[in-house]
Amino acid sequence: MRRFFDPKRCIAGCVGMVLALWTATRADAAPALAHYVSPAAAAPAAEIVSASKWGSFLGRLQFIDGMIPGGPTVSPLRVTPGAHHVSLMCVFAGISSSDAIKRVLLTGVFVADRKYYVRCARDGLNFRAWLAESPDGNELPQGFSEIGALAAPDKPAEPRVSPAGLDLSQLAFLTLDAARSLEIKIGDASPTFEFPDGASHYAAFALPDVNSPLHLDLKSWFHGDVFFPRLLLLDAEHRVVRTIAQPEVRYVEPSWLARGHVLAECDFVPHDPVRYLVIYSSADDLGEKMASSQSGSVFVAGKAVGYLPGSTYVHHGSRTGSMTLTLEPRKAR
Repeated sequence: MRRFFDPKRCIAGCVGMVLALWTATRADAAPALAHYVSPAAAAPAAEIVSASKWGSFLGRLQFIDGMIPGGPTVSPLRVTPGAHHVSLMCVFAGISSSDAIKRVLLTGVFVADRKYYVRCARDGLNFRAWLAESPDGNELPQGFSEIGALAAPDKPAEPRVSPAGLDLSQLAFLTLDAARSLEIKIGDASPTFEFPDGASHYAAFALPDVNSPLHLDLKSWFHGDVFFPRLLLLDAEHRVVRTIAQPEVRYVEPSWLARGHVLAECDFVPHDPVRYLVIYSSADDLGEKMASSQSGSVFVAGKAVGYLPGSTYVHHGSRTGSMTLTLEPRKAR
């Protein structure tokens, strides 16, 4: 019997092969992250159980100790008893917003022969992801905590004093207007200053007077490596009022609506003492490893629907990079 070439049956494999080759040859692709190896079947282990509700949400473990779990379908995942850092992701269906993907980073001690359940919930457009010791639990397991949780918005920032001899008034400040976005490129030709934590290229801005609350959003984009920003907020005398660094500066993974990026953000209110903004990179963050992912792709092959999983890469903190800064009215929360 003669066999004929069927393009519909081939398209899935062809597309997968092309994307695999494209990913492997990208100039800015860094080495993939390691996979987490579960303990042997006879060894003591705790278990992390994924969550799903048809047409509502899908929740799963995304990373454990910086490594990828066995795969999106591996549930429950057996983990070695002891302390671990785990990243959870909940995807909520039927919502046209990047907020519909909720991620949380937790740390705690996992106990042998105990199950830990990924939990996802929403109240309107407020989304929550957490880990519990029962399928319907509402609290974190005892001793667990969220890493990088921001302080309550009404908690005053701890005042900071500029080190003796640090004169930030000599920086080259540009004017920043409200209700606009600005593309920032920090390169080898950008101005340099000797900050307390090392010399760095920088961008500095004079902030507008505010009569209503404003929200500042700074996204640093991946280009092989990434500019890992630190923010200095200065008062009218160019003294440091607040520093924004890790864990407030954090990685946001790509979604169907947005590219992956490193995010720093803060709010300003009327009569806020902050008058200037300085963006720079600390020597502590150079070489900092940062994982990023490519979103998976859904494609149609004849009557079949296929899914190509994304890839995960490791990037390093860099002295240069490109960012998008947006200053706009703060939305009600």
